[in-house]
Amino acid sequence: MKGYITFILTFLVAYGVLELVSGLLLTLSYTAGSSTYPTDPSLFAQEVVPIVLMVISASVAYFVSKNFGKQ
Repeated sequence: MKGYITFILTFLVAYGVLELVSGLLLTLSYTAGSSTYPTDPSLFAQEVVPIVLMVISASVAYFVSKNFGKQ
């Protein structure tokens, strides 16, 4: 049970931090008044970034809970 709680807490913290950083980066790279809606590469980033962040967060949480459980 301790490993599960460690995994969940680490996942939530890692996901929150990565989501905040990616939101800041997407906001900084936004160009107002862009008329290239269908071909805008930032639209692809907005769809893919959350999935990538969840995978990275889950990986970080897995390795932290694995190493924390050994101690």
